[in-house]
Amino acid sequence: MYPAEFGRETTQINVLTKSGTNQYHGTLFEFLRNYKLDASQYAFTALRPSKDPFKWNQYGFTLGGPVRIPKFFNGKDKLFFMGNYESFRKRGSNSGLFSLAPAAFQTGDFLSSSKLIYDPLTRATLPDGTLTGSPFLGNIIPITRVHSTSQKLLEFYRKPALAGVTNNFTQALSRPQNRDQFILRLDYVESAKSTWTGRYSWADENESTPGLTQDGGKLITNLEQYMGSNTRILSPSVVNETRFGYTRFYNSVGTLLAFQRDVVDELNIPGLKGGDPVSWGIPAVGIANYTGIGDSTDGPFENKNSTLQFLNNTSIIKGKHSIRFGGEIRKDQFNQVGNQFGRGSFGFTVTPTQDPRALTAGSGLPLQGDAFASFL
Repeated sequence: MYPAEFGRETTQINVLTKSGTNQYHGTLFEFLRNYKLDASQYAFTALRPSKDPFKWNQYGFTLGGPVRIPKFFNGKDKLFFMGNYESFRKRGSNSGLFSLAPAAFQTGDFLSSSKLIYDPLTRATLPDGTLTGSPFLGNIIPITRVHSTSQKLLEFYRKPALAGVTNNFTQALSRPQNRDQFILRLDYVESAKSTWTGRYSWADENESTPGLTQDGGKLITNLEQYMGSNTRILSPSVVNETRFGYTRFYNSVGTLLAFQRDVVDELNIPGLKGGDPVSWGIPAVGIANYTGIGDSTDGPFENKNSTLQFLNNTSIIKGKHSIRFGGEIRKDQFNQVGNQFGRGSFGFTVTPTQDPRALTAGSGLPLQGDAFASFL
């Protein structure tokens, strides 16, 4: 059973930071893992596979000891410090496999396609209710018919490196991870009956998950914590502790282009606005049978939280009994925002460019058409 002062949650984690001593002590450390030190992958054929680039570094230091300031703390057992810094750097990549429209398709040239591309503007209904339409001449969409928004979105696409329309493009996707942490603690022995402690903690973390081009996600976390406490012996049987704490926590999950580029307003799609810089990114464009364009429809999700805390505890020893009582004043702020479909979501199928007669029930005709042609 936890003491009453820890009764806020169902679990309890105690973390203790070390204090300095009358002597200076420190450490340095480095952990290294590098693909150049790794063995090659086992090859089942005569072609030996190359090693995937990978770098991992963790390094830092600790330093502690006395603080001696003439006229103030010119002696032992008075003021001490203890600090540490830790850093984490990870660089690696994995292969992404994509199904992109062939380069000719991206210009509107579907001459090499096995399916006819029908012009949506020629679609009509005959008196007997049958749908009709005509394919583009030469199976080529005139450049004047390619929508300006589609042309702009092609900036965020790629030309395939292999033939075909499935799994025709591979790309190394790097995923950098960075973490830093710093802690500084000060201890002051005012007298045999009173000690003071102060601590400052800071941490920062960011991680990127890229996509095909400028799309992808970014995770950012940053926090600061301040703590001050005084432990005072009021009598041989009474001890009082007063503590102050403040924690600031920031976390966001968003796009790679957040705060950098407002693609939505650049596209100027009617009814769609870029909004706050934290939500900037590329609209999600789904194209049936192909890899889509743009960012996920989720996000951004942003947290700006803080906790302010004051508490006082008093411990009394009375014979065989131990009595502990106190109080806490705490202010929690949870400032959270989130969004979905903030940049819009668009989907394209083969329907607009397929043979209209195939839409008639029981026609038995192949669908024809192409979703990328519909997108254009």
